[in-house]
Amino acid sequence: MSARNMVRNLRDSGALDGKPPRSGLASIVLLIAATGIVGAIGYFGLVYALPHAAKLLEKPPVKVNYARPD
Repeated sequence: MSARNMVRNLRDSGALDGKPPRSGLASIVLLIAATGIVGAIGYFGLVYALPHAAKLLEKPPVKVNYARPD
């Protein structure tokens, strides 16, 4: 028995759900939307959060005295 016939028999008997798989176009649109959302979050994280975190991690400069104290 081929796999296609086995799946057809399982669907006919009610063991498998009879819904057809999602169309290729819907999967592509969902993938593009998910990629855009992840990209936007990454972009805004780099543009806004990374410079702010860098400012928080900066050390103040060391004080240097070149003149002799009296």
